[in-house]
Amino acid sequence: MSTVLENITDKYCLHIHNDGTCTYHSGNFPSTPDVTISTGFSSYGNIKWSIITDDLKSPHDGILIEVGTTVYQFRKEVIDWSKFDWTTYKDLTREALHDLFVNWTNTNFIDVEDMAKELNDKIHECVDEVAVTKIVTGHSKP
Repeated sequence: MSTVLENITDKYCLHIHNDGTCTYHSGNFPSTPDVTISTGFSSYGNIKWSIITDDLKSPHDGILIEVGTTVYQFRKEVIDWSKFDWTTYKDLTREALHDLFVNWTNTNFIDVEDMAKELNDKIHECVDEVAVTKIVTGHSKP
């Protein structure tokens, strides 16, 4: 469900305010079933989410939302290594590294720094050609 919730919040530019604190206590089993989601609040400043410690005669804790200064929302595109095609990558790098080797052996003088840059660039090109990317946010699973 967390992936579904993350996809919905990402798709509609929603912001989850929870900080991971448990909001429900029943016996020895605290949990976090309550999710506070909003849109548009950040234009009014930073949103501070917390629970109140008052006894509400309920297993649910009260939630307090305070509006203050500007909010930073973390969102980044990264490589999804679990879906990376290592066989294709191996084939691409074999060919790319062979081409580099042939080029280097046919050249009279090559600066080591230039070689390192060429090698780095070729490896990155191979990764970029094979990689599948995904968007992670501050609420993504580690």
